[in-house]
Amino acid sequence: MGKHIEDKLSAYLDDALTTDERIDVEEHMDSCAACSEAFREYVAVRELVRTAFHSVKAPERLEEAVMEAIRPIPAAKPSKRFFYGLAACLLSLLMLLAVLFAIMAPYTTTLITVGYRVTDNLLQAAGHYVSSLPSAFIGLLAGAILLLTGSGLTLKALLNHSPLKEGPS
Repeated sequence: MGKHIEDKLSAYLDDALTTDERIDVEEHMDSCAACSEAFREYVAVRELVRTAFHSVKAPERLEEAVMEAIRPIPAAKPSKRFFYGLAACLLSLLMLLAVLFAIMAPYTTTLITVGYRVTDNLLQAAGHYVSSLPSAFIGLLAGAILLLTGSGLTLKALLNHSPLKEGPS
Protein backbone atom coordinates (compact mmCIF):
# COMPACT_ATOMS: atom_id res chain seq x y z
CA MET A 1 0.00 0.00 0.00
CA GLY A 2 1.48 3.31 -1.02
CA LYS A 3 -0.90 5.64 0.86
CA HIS A 4 -1.69 6.04 4.54
CA ILE A 5 -4.65 4.19 5.99
CA GLU A 6 -5.61 6.43 8.90
CA ASP A 7 -9.23 6.51 7.74
CA LYS A 8 -9.46 2.71 8.32
CA LEU A 9 -7.75 2.55 11.72
CA SER A 10 -10.88 3.17 13.77
CA ALA A 11 -12.79 0.49 11.84
CA TYR A 12 -9.82 -1.87 12.31
CA LEU A 13 -9.83 -1.22 16.06
CA ASP A 14 -13.60 -1.86 16.20
CA ASP A 15 -13.19 -5.07 14.14
CA ALA A 16 -15.47 -3.65 11.45
CA LEU A 17 -13.33 -4.49 8.40
CA THR A 18 -13.49 -7.48 6.09
CA THR A 19 -10.73 -10.07 6.32
CA ASP A 20 -9.01 -8.73 3.20
CA GLU A 21 -9.15 -5.14 4.51
CA ARG A 22 -7.73 -6.25 7.90
CA ILE A 23 -4.82 -7.99 6.17
CA ASP A 24 -4.13 -4.88 4.06
CA VAL A 25 -4.18 -2.64 7.17
CA GLU A 26 -1.85 -4.99 9.11
CA GLU A 27 0.60 -5.20 6.20
CA HIS A 28 0.58 -1.42 5.84
CA MET A 29 1.19 -0.83 9.56
CA ASP A 30 4.19 -3.24 9.43
CA SER A 31 5.82 -0.98 6.86
CA CYS A 32 4.53 2.50 7.88
CA ALA A 33 5.68 4.05 11.15
CA ALA A 34 3.22 6.98 10.92
CA CYS A 35 0.16 4.73 10.64
CA SER A 36 1.48 2.40 13.37
CA GLU A 37 1.91 5.41 15.68
CA ALA A 38 -1.58 6.66 14.81
CA PHE A 39 -3.00 3.21 15.62
CA ARG A 40 -1.22 3.15 19.01
CA GLU A 41 -2.76 6.57 19.75
CA TYR A 42 -6.24 5.23 18.89
CA VAL A 43 -5.68 2.31 21.27
CA ALA A 44 -4.43 4.65 24.03
CA VAL A 45 -7.42 6.99 23.68
CA ARG A 46 -9.81 4.04 23.74
CA GLU A 47 -8.27 2.75 26.96
CA LEU A 48 -8.37 6.23 28.54
CA VAL A 49 -12.05 6.53 27.74
CA ARG A 50 -12.79 3.06 29.13
CA THR A 51 -10.98 3.71 32.41
CA ALA A 52 -12.24 7.28 32.82
CA PHE A 53 -15.90 6.37 32.36
CA HIS A 54 -15.83 2.87 33.84
CA SER A 55 -17.26 4.07 37.16
CA VAL A 56 -19.85 6.39 35.63
CA LYS A 57 -23.32 4.88 35.74
CA ALA A 58 -26.28 6.17 33.78
CA PRO A 59 -29.24 7.22 35.92
CA GLU A 60 -32.02 4.68 36.28
CA ARG A 61 -34.84 5.09 33.78
CA LEU A 62 -32.58 7.20 31.51
CA GLU A 63 -33.50 5.22 28.43
CA GLU A 64 -37.21 5.40 29.26
CA ALA A 65 -36.99 9.17 29.87
CA VAL A 66 -35.20 9.75 26.55
CA MET A 67 -37.66 7.59 24.64
CA GLU A 68 -40.57 9.42 26.30
CA ALA A 69 -39.04 12.79 25.40
CA ILE A 70 -38.63 11.93 21.72
CA ARG A 71 -41.95 10.09 21.33
CA PRO A 72 -43.99 11.72 18.57
CA ILE A 73 -47.01 13.66 19.78
CA PRO A 74 -50.18 12.68 17.91
CA ALA A 75 -51.85 15.48 16.02
CA ALA A 76 -55.04 16.83 17.52
CA LYS A 77 -58.16 15.96 15.58
CA PRO A 78 -60.89 18.55 15.14
CA SER A 79 -63.88 17.89 17.37
CA LYS A 80 -67.41 17.22 16.18
CA ARG A 81 -68.36 20.53 17.73
CA PHE A 82 -66.10 22.33 15.27
CA PHE A 83 -67.79 20.64 12.30
CA TYR A 84 -71.22 21.43 13.71
CA GLY A 85 -70.20 25.08 13.98
CA LEU A 86 -68.89 25.06 10.43
CA ALA A 87 -72.12 23.48 9.20
CA ALA A 88 -74.15 26.10 11.10
CA CYS A 89 -72.15 28.93 9.49
CA LEU A 90 -72.64 27.50 6.02
CA LEU A 91 -76.33 26.89 6.64
CA SER A 92 -76.72 30.49 7.86
CA LEU A 93 -75.03 31.70 4.70
CA LEU A 94 -77.33 29.63 2.51
CA MET A 95 -80.39 30.89 4.38
CA LEU A 96 -79.21 34.47 3.99
CA LEU A 97 -78.71 33.95 0.26
CA ALA A 98 -82.17 32.39 -0.06
CA VAL A 99 -83.76 35.39 1.69
CA LEU A 100 -81.82 37.78 -0.50
CA PHE A 101 -82.94 35.95 -3.65
CA ALA A 102 -86.56 36.00 -2.52
CA ILE A 103 -86.55 39.71 -1.69
CA MET A 104 -84.46 40.91 -4.59
CA ALA A 105 -86.14 39.20 -7.55
CA PRO A 106 -85.34 42.07 -9.98
CA TYR A 107 -81.66 41.76 -9.11
CA THR A 108 -81.50 37.97 -9.31
CA THR A 109 -78.77 37.81 -11.95
CA THR A 110 -76.56 40.22 -10.04
CA LEU A 111 -77.25 38.45 -6.76
CA ILE A 112 -76.48 35.05 -8.26
CA THR A 113 -73.13 36.32 -9.50
CA VAL A 114 -72.32 37.99 -6.19
CA GLY A 115 -73.59 34.98 -4.22
CA TYR A 116 -71.48 32.62 -6.28
CA ARG A 117 -68.34 34.71 -5.72
CA VAL A 118 -69.01 35.11 -2.00
CA THR A 119 -69.73 31.41 -1.54
CA ASP A 120 -66.67 30.42 -3.55
CA ASN A 121 -64.41 32.74 -1.55
CA LEU A 122 -65.93 31.61 1.75
CA LEU A 123 -65.46 27.94 0.91
CA GLN A 124 -61.87 28.54 -0.16
CA ALA A 125 -61.18 30.47 3.04
CA ALA A 126 -62.88 27.77 5.12
CA GLY A 127 -60.73 25.12 3.45
CA HIS A 128 -57.57 27.02 4.27
CA TYR A 129 -58.64 27.62 7.86
CA VAL A 130 -59.70 24.03 8.43
CA SER A 131 -56.45 22.65 7.06
CA SER A 132 -54.10 25.03 8.84
CA LEU A 133 -55.49 26.36 12.12
CA PRO A 134 -56.86 24.61 15.18
CA SER A 135 -58.92 27.70 15.98
CA ALA A 136 -60.63 27.70 12.61
CA PHE A 137 -64.09 27.94 14.11
CA ILE A 138 -63.32 31.39 15.52
CA GLY A 139 -61.97 32.53 12.16
CA LEU A 140 -64.96 31.20 10.30
CA LEU A 141 -67.33 32.78 12.80
CA ALA A 142 -65.61 36.15 12.41
CA GLY A 143 -65.75 35.74 8.62
CA ALA A 144 -69.45 34.89 8.77
CA ILE A 145 -70.13 37.96 10.91
CA LEU A 146 -68.23 40.15 8.45
CA LEU A 147 -70.09 38.54 5.57
CA LEU A 148 -73.46 39.07 7.21
CA THR A 149 -72.59 42.70 8.02
CA GLY A 150 -71.41 43.33 4.48
CA SER A 151 -74.47 41.62 3.04
CA GLY A 152 -76.75 43.72 5.24
CA LEU A 153 -75.06 46.93 4.10
CA THR A 154 -75.25 45.81 0.48
CA LEU A 155 -78.91 44.94 0.85
CA LYS A 156 -79.59 48.32 2.41
CA ALA A 157 -77.81 50.08 -0.46
CA LEU A 158 -79.70 48.02 -3.04
CA LEU A 159 -83.04 48.73 -1.40
CA ASN A 160 -82.29 52.47 -1.38
CA HIS A 161 -81.82 52.33 -5.17
CA SER A 162 -84.57 49.83 -5.86
CA PRO A 163 -87.13 50.49 -8.61
CA LEU A 164 -89.65 48.97 -6.20
CA LYS A 165 -89.13 51.87 -3.83
CA GLU A 166 -91.94 54.32 -4.13
CA GLY A 167 -90.85 57.71 -5.25
CA PRO A 168 -92.43 61.03 -4.33
CA SER A 169 -96.03 61.31 -5.56
